[in-house]
Amino acid sequence: MRARLELLHLPGLTHRLHAAAGRAHCTNVPGPPVEIHLAGSPLSEMLVWAPVSGHIGLGVSLLSYAGQVRLGIVADAKRVADPRAIVSAYEAELAAFTSTAS
Repeated sequence: MRARLELLHLPGLTHRLHAAAGRAHCTNVPGPPVEIHLAGSPLSEMLVWAPVSGHIGLGVSLLSYAGQVRLGIVADAKRVADPRAIVSAYEAELAAFTSTAS
């Protein structure tokens, strides 16, 4: 068993195993809670996309920044025919959540 555990720690092997086993990647990235500046100008918004590779056909990312939340979708057209449907479902769930929270 020891030799097998050592084999799993070879560089890049873990990444290849995860990419081969998964079909989607989802991540939540907490950004700065307040507006930040770049070269003296306020940064009005940030964008985010999950890194995808191998057989991963869908990447879903959430990024918070200055009181806002951004949704990033990366989709392989061969695997996800209508990525806009994912965004629409997210918007509907968010609207339902915020209506019950108020």
